[in-house]
Amino acid sequence: MVCAPEPFLGESSPPMSTSIELPLVLLLGRLAESLPDPQDYGQWERFGLLTPHVLAAAGWAGTYGTDTDTVAGLWNQCGINLFLRADYEAARDAHTEALTIRRAALGEHHPSVATSLTNLGLVHQTVGDYPAARDAHTQALTIYRAALGDHHPSVAMTLGNLGAVHQAVGDYPAARDAHTQALTIKRAALGDHHPSVAMTLGNLGNLYQSIGDLAGARKVWGEAAEIFTQVLGPDHHYTQKAHRLLAQLPDSKS
Repeated sequence: MVCAPEPFLGESSPPMSTSIELPLVLLLGRLAESLPDPQDYGQWERFGLLTPHVLAAAGWAGTYGTDTDTVAGLWNQCGINLFLRADYEAARDAHTEALTIRRAALGEHHPSVATSLTNLGLVHQTVGDYPAARDAHTQALTIYRAALGDHHPSVAMTLGNLGAVHQAVGDYPAARDAHTQALTIKRAALGDHHPSVAMTLGNLGNLYQSIGDLAGARKVWGEAAEIFTQVLGPDHHYTQKAHRLLAQLPDSKS
């Protein structure tokens, strides 16, 4: 569990003074600057060494309401890294902290709130808590649509997340609808040959294979493989995976 440290203050202690607040603000800024990308696997050892210090500082700062934007960002970065390390309980707690701070500071309908909801939904999704995942992704989708419009890539991303949840629980019509909407938005926003378009085509292929539509799976996986080859090259792991899925697909007539 990710636990914020309790302040060592007696009942008669005075409120936090500027002399304490200023070093905290400076510390938060330095930590935010020094944290590597949580998804950079080459920096995991460094991130792991910094994580306890980041969580402690974020806990203290959150207690005193100091620099909420930076604090929420630190919780979010830690949550991403903990998720990638498969420490899902700690990741859930970190993203919950970020979500609570952002809601209080920015309101219920800010895109940053939707980002925290998305990250929390992915944790729920990964551990198989599909009702909680669907609820988080649905809330994020509502916020993104209201704040960014129906055709923003963040809307498409969230539709893809919802599609994966629907597929996991066997609601294939809802999954197909979500992935198809995501594909339409991405093509309009990014063009027909963007890797993100290919990713959504791959998701549709997974769905088609699940429902036994092998011809449909072959078609969209073929499109995805073509895009990956053109944009990322034949040796990229996405390209190779797409071709491998095509090769392993049974003949629809067999």
